[in-house]
Amino acid sequence: DPSDVRDNVREWLCRSEADQRDKLLACGTLIVAELRLLVLKETEFTCSAGIAHNKMLAKLASGMNKPAQQTVVPFSSVKGLLEPLPIKKMKQLGGKLGNSLQLDLGVNTVGDLLQFSEEKLQEHYGINTGTWLWNIGRGISGEEVEGRLLPKSHGAGKTFPGPRALKTIAS
Repeated sequence: DPSDVRDNVREWLCRSEADQRDKLLACGTLIVAELRLLVLKETEFTCSAGIAHNKMLAKLASGMNKPAQQTVVPFSSVKGLLEPLPIKKMKQLGGKLGNSLQLDLGVNTVGDLLQFSEEKLQEHYGINTGTWLWNIGRGISGEEVEGRLLPKSHGAGKTFPGPRALKTIAS
């Protein structure tokens, strides 16, 4: 219910201990909730969303509470989200680099990266990749969100909106 979301976010925004950056996320939460409602109203399709401080975390969050929900990742939840996450679930770590992390350093989860200094990771994987890995373990990503007019892909779900989605052909 949109009014429940607004009320919950307003209540949270008024808490004095809430991080200022997380308060901005709360505003984003309201905007995304309204956008999802508009999509539903105009297309009759539901969608999920992730709201976080960077693209990497938002993308991870968007798949967490499907279908038709949104997930917010405040700063205080980043470590808890990433620590148990299998390294292969991270973008760009499903192939050779992920295999190398597992075989050479025994890294199986994103949290395992936290035991290595930035210098150690740079020593194994070079300056750029080592720094990138060190940042990934801490939920830091500078990847930009790029706008586009056309979608990169189309998805298809296994569910449909019931009998009204079926057409009857007269014999």
